[in-house]
Amino acid sequence: MQHSHDQNLIETSSLQAKLRALEQGSDKTSTNKLSEENKILQESLNLKVSETMRLNDKLKQSEKELSKSVSTIQASEAAKKSVESKISVYEDKIRKLEAAQKEVDSMTNKKIEEVNHELRKTEAKNTSLSSDLQKASGALNVTQEEVKTLKAKLQELEAHLTRADSGKETETRLHEVEQKRSDLEGNVKNLEKQLTVLSHKLVESETETNRLLQENRTLTDENKTISERLQTTPASNGDIHENGPSVSLADHENIVSGKEKEVKELAAGLETQKKTLLNIQGQLDAKVAEVANIREELNQQRQKNNDLRSKNWKAMEALELSEKSATEKVDKALKSARELSSTKVTEVEAYDKTIFQRLFPDVQVSDKLAHKEWVTMFEKQALKKTSDKADSAAKSSSLAEENKKLKKDIDDLKNNLNVLTAKGNKLIELEEQNKRIHKQLNDYEKQFVELNSQNEKLKQVEAENYQLKSSVTSKGGDNERYTQLETDNSRLKSDLENYHSIVAETENKLRQLEKSIDAEEKKWQEKLKQAQSHPKEQGDSGLPQRIKELELLVAQQDSQVQEYRRVLSLTTKTPVSSSSQEIQVSQGSQEMQTKVAELEDELREAHEMIIVITKEKETVITQLTETQIQVSSGDTKSLEKELVEIRTILESERKKNKDLSLNVVKLNGIIKTGQDALSQEQNVVKKLQESLDSKSVNSGATELEEVDQLRSKLSEKQKHLEREISTNKQLSERLAQLGVLEPRK
Repeated sequence: MQHSHDQNLIETSSLQAKLRALEQGSDKTSTNKLSEENKILQESLNLKVSETMRLNDKLKQSEKELSKSVSTIQASEAAKKSVESKISVYEDKIRKLEAAQKEVDSMTNKKIEEVNHELRKTEAKNTSLSSDLQKASGALNVTQEEVKTLKAKLQELEAHLTRADSGKETETRLHEVEQKRSDLEGNVKNLEKQLTVLSHKLVESETETNRLLQENRTLTDENKTISERLQTTPASNGDIHENGPSVSLADHENIVSGKEKEVKELAAGLETQKKTLLNIQGQLDAKVAEVANIREELNQQRQKNNDLRSKNWKAMEALELSEKSATEKVDKALKSARELSSTKVTEVEAYDKTIFQRLFPDVQVSDKLAHKEWVTMFEKQALKKTSDKADSAAKSSSLAEENKKLKKDIDDLKNNLNVLTAKGNKLIELEEQNKRIHKQLNDYEKQFVELNSQNEKLKQVEAENYQLKSSVTSKGGDNERYTQLETDNSRLKSDLENYHSIVAETENKLRQLEKSIDAEEKKWQEKLKQAQSHPKEQGDSGLPQRIKELELLVAQQDSQVQEYRRVLSLTTKTPVSSSSQEIQVSQGSQEMQTKVAELEDELREAHEMIIVITKEKETVITQLTETQIQVSSGDTKSLEKELVEIRTILESERKKNKDLSLNVVKLNGIIKTGQDALSQEQNVVKKLQESLDSKSVNSGATELEEVDQLRSKLSEKQKHLEREISTNKQLSERLAQLGVLEPRK
């Protein structure tokens, strides 16, 4: 429409231009014609303008209608979104209800299991009650037989009393009868007690069955309420998503029906148990009737006894006393039975309360109320708690989403910690090596204790030698040899003291090594903690500090190796100085040999420690190579220089280890010389025996006893020497197995 209006305006403008041109040309006729044409055109223009106005009105109306339709569409979309949000809310509610239903199902299953467990307990109690009833029936049968025998004996006594004239025999028999009657009464009372106990147990079983039935009823009511809730919730959702929740409700209804069937089966089992209990009660009633019959028979016998009392007043008095005592015992038994019944009732009530509180530990009710009121209050509060749990299930879903996010964060942290676990494993290996070293030190301490015991034995042997010397000097001869032995003993004592000092120094060194190892462990642990606290801050900036720490570790290990070398030098000097004296050793060489063996073990362990330290240094080198890859190209040259220096230090330490192995070989030679000294000692002992034998032949009968004593002492010394030789052989074999000592050919 606007296009046509524009065209009309263009035409009018063109006509006006023509009119102006014609007016200028002063053609009136043409002007008149043109004016008429202009009027016609103006009329047509007015018509077209009116049409355009009308069309504009129509456009405005259509625009209004469009705006209304757009607003209606927007309102419908907003309503649709609100409906979708409501649908999502209802779906969430359905999910929560399903979760609550699952929880309720689990709770019902647990409760059903507990009910089954309690039913089994009641069945076991019923079986025990039936066994007790059988025992009681057997005891009743025995008492009936005894009553029959007593009846026969009473009849015999009555006949005998009518026949007999003497009163003494009747009195004695009456006493016997009274004693038997008292025994029967005691048996009857025991049976009554057993019956009361059984009746109390039956009452307890009935109360338990009633309680279980009440629990089943409450469970069924809860299932019904939950099913009703599930039926009402999907109805409010409308027609949207109608198929999905109906299927879940059907499943829930099937589950609830299954649970109801299980509850019905349990109720049927309870009814069967009730029937069995009724049968047991009938049996008990029959037994009670039998007991009543027995009591009637006893009363009849009492009447007969009363007839006999008329014949014998003494028997009457005795029977009265027995009856009084029996009645007192019956009263006491009744009181005790009542007290037991009251205590058992309180125990049953306490047992019920404990079971309810185990099922619902959050529920608390005052104990001052009566038992029935307490149970009703407990049921109300338990129902409230179950409804609260259904609300808490909704919160658990939101917590589950938060847990998922936290799990993702934990996985990221685990990935960060996996890097640190490798370092932790290395620390664990170092700790294991430390434990091994501690064990070896404990073994050394044990060996040191054994050496002290051997020293004490040596002192005893020296005292015996002194006695032998005093006995031999009185006879004369071999004085020079004993003086030589004394000088040798003094030298050996000085050597032993030197060895003791060396052993003490080595022990101090080992303790210092332990302390240094513990300090290194603490340092590593502190480093691990720092790495765990700042795992991401480890970068290129911490490399120079790490290199300095590694250099310090290398310096510490070098100092430890130097200490080992100093210990070896001390151990090698003293045996070389004493090798010239070991040829004439008689008794102290064995201790020296054991000390040398111990020093060899210590050297071997020191060698192992050096190997461990070299391995640690190699690991440090590997770590340095790894850091070298991470460092920029500018710092690599300085690090390579430091690595070359560390490798040269390691090679020098390996050479030092070779020197240590050579020192170990020297110590092996010293041990061999000690073994040769032992063989020479044996020869000296043989010579002493020969000299003693020659003296015993030349001397008289008075000196024979002294010679025998000397021989016995020498034999003891020989045994002692043989033992020490065997221990030395074992030590040499052990060293040969370890590879320190060459096996003897």
